[in-house]
Amino acid sequence: MRERRALALVCIASAVAACDPCKGYDGLDIIDTTGTLSELELYALEQRTLDFLDWTPSEGLCLDALEVVEGDGGRGSLWREDGVLVAKHPAGADPYSDLYWLLCGALDWQADLSSHAPELFEGDREERAYAFAELCRYGPPDTEWQQQAEAACGIDEPSAETRFLDELVYPGAQPPYDGPLGLTPGPGLRLEGIFEDHWSWGYAVAAGDDIAIVVRNSVKWGWRVVLAEPETGVWEVIWSAPAPTVDWVGLSGGTQAVFTVDHADAKSTFVVDPQSWAIDEIAPEVRPPSHGHVSDGWLYFRPSTASWLSGGAIQAIELATGAARSIPLPRIGPDPLVAMDNGMAPAPGGVVIQVIQAEVEWDAPDAVTIGAYEQGLYRYHADNDVFELLHEDLWLDPLGASADGQVIGRLWQGPAELLGGLDVASHELRVSDEICFDEGTAEPTVVVGGVLWWLEEDGEDVVGRSELFGG
Repeated sequence: MRERRALALVCIASAVAACDPCKGYDGLDIIDTTGTLSELELYALEQRTLDFLDWTPSEGLCLDALEVVEGDGGRGSLWREDGVLVAKHPAGADPYSDLYWLLCGALDWQADLSSHAPELFEGDREERAYAFAELCRYGPPDTEWQQQAEAACGIDEPSAETRFLDELVYPGAQPPYDGPLGLTPGPGLRLEGIFEDHWSWGYAVAAGDDIAIVVRNSVKWGWRVVLAEPETGVWEVIWSAPAPTVDWVGLSGGTQAVFTVDHADAKSTFVVDPQSWAIDEIAPEVRPPSHGHVSDGWLYFRPSTASWLSGGAIQAIELATGAARSIPLPRIGPDPLVAMDNGMAPAPGGVVIQVIQAEVEWDAPDAVTIGAYEQGLYRYHADNDVFELLHEDLWLDPLGASADGQVIGRLWQGPAELLGGLDVASHELRVSDEICFDEGTAEPTVVVGGVLWWLEEDGEDVVGRSELFGG
């Protein structure tokens, strides 16, 4: 590892408090007078600073450049002279380890936000600026969809310090919210006798308006693929085979079902007609894995189980012809950042996919370190091979989608894990104030159309409850 010299960051800031039109520019000058920072480190400094400027009030910090200089001494040395703000870092520290501390101090010197909360900050101007920087330096608090989390999960209201950061310091950091995700109790489901004679649950996917289920018999040794109508409870075995000839059956779902059968020395791929439930074997140019997502005649998947670690692309197979294509993921930032997919769901005309820009370092053959820099939720349009950015900095793990393009998923950010629905056409995000995954609520087993289904075994039957989601 390269030995770091003691560094200091210098903010070159305007001496006036009225910053417009300083905010909203596309870039920021990063000046490395030491010559020791890599392209990735300079990129990280720029992105973190631009994030800070986007989060904080438009009339707050007016910043022209960020300068990295040699220095020593304690981080607590802060002063302002002719519009220049300096923070010294102890020897060996990363150049951006205390970046927000520096920016917070500069923000308070210019905007005097600490004066709006005398109950939190006491003393003279310098003492208040230091205390403000200590509170502000960790970035925006985890209060995304706070009211929905309080209603669904019963979490406590935020503290006075957290409310101050939310309302006055980081008002631009709150994620989108376009109203509640309406949930209506739907019908129940019972698939009678599906596990009769020692068959047991495997897993389920959407198959158009129906549900496809893999079941396995561990006594008589065998595999089945079952298709079921959730409205009527009618089900049918559309494929079966004895286990000695089959190692595994993988199932992909979406607008229709596709399943792959691993034999001892081969793999077969079958497409299920969503209307007739007939199956047709295809010979794709590449062998799909055990799980993928089907949308409008295409099967989308990762090239391999661990391909998200190497990143770069997803693959797709056209079901009518078996033709394969590699689809490079949208990439932001310099090497060695790679784009990795972190979850997919079918959407009209393609898929919705969570993409992370990250640095991946293999510490050992089975040990990896991942440093995420950027993330975004994208919609891939197959007709023109374009990725559309739906939202930046939104951690939505897609679980499924309705036919009209509302993606339902698990929101990972904030004080609790909630259920959210994103309209891929309008980009509106709605959040449920009823379902809290932190309280032990299981993820839906399958999403079919606009219905969430939770399925489980009940003796020889499958039983399920449902919730209809919408605006």
